[in-house]
Amino acid sequence: MNLSKLNFKSVPLLIVMFAIFAITQLYATGDDYNIWTQAKSGDFMKGKFFETIVEVGNDSVHLEKSGNGNLYFRSGEFLSPKFEAKENFDVIFLSWMDQYHNGDSIKVFVRVGDDENTFTAWSEVKKESELLYDSDYRYIQYKIQMTSDSQMTTPEFKSIAIYYTNLNDDMKNLKHETIEYPLKADQPTIVERDEWGASEPSGGYSYQGFA
Repeated sequence: MNLSKLNFKSVPLLIVMFAIFAITQLYATGDDYNIWTQAKSGDFMKGKFFETIVEVGNDSVHLEKSGNGNLYFRSGEFLSPKFEAKENFDVIFLSWMDQYHNGDSIKVFVRVGDDENTFTAWSEVKKESELLYDSDYRYIQYKIQMTSDSQMTTPEFKSIAIYYTNLNDDMKNLKHETIEYPLKADQPTIVERDEWGASEPSGGYSYQGFA
């Protein structure tokens, strides 16, 4: 009896989920983003490590311990594998998770290429940032540069998601448009106290004028 009630109550939820799926498929366009992610230790192991290491249990990349085993290296770099996109793209959006302490830092760079051997120069990117290119590309690669001033702590890079798509000409023009705002507002009109019939002040005050 309980099982039949559970199935009956699940019907409206299933209908709603199916409707959402159908609507998203109906309105899907060529501008929808594809996504490539690296989040697990197995994903990171496909890259190259320079004085960095992947921690399997924590699924993160961080600085490696130096020879004495007590202090971290002052700097290190992780180079991701070269990822081939499912289709040509001219815009990418990057988002990642990281953690660091005072004195630690993480910098992320990305480059794109026509093939596995021909890439653009490295460009530093900020978290939640978008890059729009004038040409179409097929490959993506990123690298992480880590530093630790104290060597007692290390920054951690936990996961990254790279969204990519190929925009049509109308969307490109829209993204290139900018809105110009005025640098400053006009000074408001000043109405003196005697003009609006203000009462005399009960105590001393100093006049604060406008430059």
